[in-house]
Amino acid sequence: MMPKLRNLHQSIINNLDILQTRKDQLIEDHEQELLRQFRSRIVEYEDKLRREQTKQEDESGIPRAWVERTAMFARDVDKHKEQAIRLDRINEALSQRVDKYKSECKMREDDREYLVRQMVNLAKE
Repeated sequence: MMPKLRNLHQSIINNLDILQTRKDQLIEDHEQELLRQFRSRIVEYEDKLRREQTKQEDESGIPRAWVERTAMFARDVDKHKEQAIRLDRINEALSQRVDKYKSECKMREDDREYLVRQMVNLAKE
């Protein structure tokens, strides 16, 4: 009876883990799509801004190349920030998995110790 319950429990836990992983992946995909849309809008607005600044460039005295390089560096910084955020999420997920595996290992060790004690008690009888 106990092994069946343990197997059923383990199966339920595994299915929950699979569902959690799928949910996390769907959320991450949705976030990435929203981020892509956001970036495309930013690029559109940057283009509009550049066109307007080009008109005003003669008045402001800021070279166009400098503005373009600044925008390029800003995009690079944003890209690296996004990558850092993504890696932090992955690290957090992996840390949670490690914690889960540690608790499973501890539970199995406790079960093993319990069984050893039972065997010792049976051997004494």
